[in-house]
Amino acid sequence: MIHDHPSVAPLTGLRMQPPLGAMSQGLPTAKADGTGVATNGPFRLRLPATEIFTPNRAEQLAALNAVPLMLWSANADGRVDFYNDRCREFLGMAPGAKAAHWATMLHPADGAATLEQWQQCKVVGAAFEAECRLRRHDGEYRWALCRAAPDQTLDGPIRGWTGSFTDIDDLKRGLEQSALIASEMAHRIQNIFAVAGALLMLSARTEPHAQSFANAARARLGSLARAHDVISPCSAFAPRSNHTTTVHELLRTLLAPYQQAVHDENGSKSIEIAGTDCPISGEAVISLALLVHELASNALKHGALTAAGGVVHVTTHLCASELHIVWAEAGGPPLPNPPFRRGFGTTLFERAVQAPTGSRLVQDWAPGGLIATLHVPLGSLNG
Repeated sequence: MIHDHPSVAPLTGLRMQPPLGAMSQGLPTAKADGTGVATNGPFRLRLPATEIFTPNRAEQLAALNAVPLMLWSANADGRVDFYNDRCREFLGMAPGAKAAHWATMLHPADGAATLEQWQQCKVVGAAFEAECRLRRHDGEYRWALCRAAPDQTLDGPIRGWTGSFTDIDDLKRGLEQSALIASEMAHRIQNIFAVAGALLMLSARTEPHAQSFANAARARLGSLARAHDVISPCSAFAPRSNHTTTVHELLRTLLAPYQQAVHDENGSKSIEIAGTDCPISGEAVISLALLVHELASNALKHGALTAAGGVVHVTTHLCASELHIVWAEAGGPPLPNPPFRRGFGTTLFERAVQAPTGSRLVQDWAPGGLIATLHVPLGSLNG
């Protein structure tokens, strides 16, 4: 500590509080060397900046206790030294009881993975976040979002940790219920496809001349069932799955129900897929599947696939950091002008494709048929 007055001995370890009437003589000022200068009348005391500008431990804990959330703190090595009242109420701790580590309240199935993540965060000084089940005071395990952030100065050592618990049990149970309902709906839809196919084959047994028609219709139903698997949130292609496919494989699966073979010597098809292929996985599969399914449905109802000679060319090519997917229709009914109504497809693209993947869709309503170009950032294909 530096003493700047010649007639007064150095004051060691003294944190001076200026008299009330002297407050106007000077406020603490910070220095570049991390110290602060407090002026009190004739005295100028140089102190560590934290002694002047940082609240003491009691003030910090009082602030944590005043927040209507479950908060806790730990020392530098991660040992919990404080739970606020909301935490103690949830965990069932008496106000004056010693703070036990929250790890002792973890569900056995979550303990190992959560503690391993916590240890890794402590070693590297990174923020911690995990969803795990904590034992409440009544013995019930409830899902909680656990977070912790290190308290450290710039390029300095970790001085401690401040963390929080958020009870998300109701949210988790709601999501599980929604997933169960979606899974049941997908199962029932698959059953409908299977029953319809079986009825077709049974009918064909009594009408031999309809056998070829029944076989073709059953094959189409099977293709539609496989396409439904792709766009279903419960399918193997869902984001929570590790399944990886390619863009062309996905397009062939989705467009198989709409593929009408043209019986001529060239063996032409109504949907042609060409260009550069690349892998795709995760949420990008669902997003692209929803958009392609919507484009194909519109082409079947209003566009090129309504006419016998109509054709859709789907071309993919890489351009810089994007994949361009061009959907070009030809041979369908002429389009006099672009649609004025904002349709479901536009809303679907914005919510299910554009926002999650950062993609852009450019639509050209040419007289000969719709030309839609999807610009997909390459980084989002494996998202």
